[in-house]
Amino acid sequence: MNQMTRQEAMAFRDRWQAVAAAEAEEHRTASLQLRWKQLNALRRLMTGLQLWERSPDKQENRVRERWSRLREDQRCVQHRISNRSRLQLLLSTAR
Repeated sequence: MNQMTRQEAMAFRDRWQAVAAAEAEEHRTASLQLRWKQLNALRRLMTGLQLWERSPDKQENRVRERWSRLREDQRCVQHRISNRSRLQLLLSTAR
């Protein structure tokens, strides 16, 4: 088995870095339509391989519901703080 020289190894690395940069650019400039097609192709592949579960399990639903409640609670807290700030501003300008 032939060993690579240092220059060959660096050239090999440089070529793969160029490939990675080109892929990153393609990904960055990809249209929404292309990304949607790729996502659908991946989903079809997963369905064909029986890796796509159509109905989430009960545990997942509970987690989703918990996150929804937390988001709603956070919105309510932010709304109350916002209203309190407005009220304080109105009171301070009335003096």
